[in-house]
Amino acid sequence: MMKLKEFNVENTVTQRNYLPIVSINQKVGLFNFNKSACELMGLADNDQVVILQDENAPENFYIEKVSKKGFLL
Repeated sequence: MMKLKEFNVENTVTQRNYLPIVSINQKVGLFNFNKSACELMGLADNDQVVILQDENAPENFYIEKVSKKGFLL
């Protein structure tokens, strides 16, 4: 017999992470910036960003706020 544990709004606490975090959903190409990351980078609605990769160290990526040719937030 299956024993199921229910997770709902009454028994689940939303955890807030105050560290700046950028997460990527590779399946749909969605970047998510948490509030701390937006504050650190000075990002707001309708700002634009570009993603940069260090060609000498390809594991290193950077985000830059730009005024044109960027991804619209």
